[in-house]
Amino acid sequence: MDDGDGTDGDASGPVLPVLPEAVLRLDTVYDALANPTRRAVCYLLSERDRWPLSDLAARVAAIEEGVAPSAVDATARDRASAALYHVHLPRLADRGVVTFDAEADAVSAGPAADRVLAALDAMARLVEDGAGAGDGASDDPVDGAADAGDRNDEGRQDRADGRNDEADGTSDEE
Repeated sequence: MDDGDGTDGDASGPVLPVLPEAVLRLDTVYDALANPTRRAVCYLLSERDRWPLSDLAARVAAIEEGVAPSAVDATARDRASAALYHVHLPRLADRGVVTFDAEADAVSAGPAADRVLAALDAMARLVEDGAGAGDGASDDPVDGAADAGDRNDEGRQDRADGRNDEADGTSDEE
């Protein structure tokens, strides 16, 4: 019996809603979009389904540096390529967002890409419609969370300059 206080009338506490399975599976979407580099990869997959790793790295570096792809130097492209190869692509592949063919050196959209791309598209529309205007958030759906900081895997707040707010001086590139 509901007595109006959010409980079912006994001492067991409030009745919690049952979340649909689809909501519980959103971890793939959240993980893919939680990092600016992974957001950039997802954004680029929305432009085309298959990328040579070198082209993807150049475009990711351009997005991260805020320059035209033609202005990306070899050092920035190599740094982005290494981060993609060793950190971000394996993580996205584990979640089914991308497939990476090491022999062909090519990245393609994976079976879970549609869910992630739909969420990224919805975020972009919110930004375009002015959601968050005036709150200091970036207008860029790829880089927006980097301005405010991302939570790394240990739950610490990462700063936009790549350092976290822990006093240990380490940085989490994931």
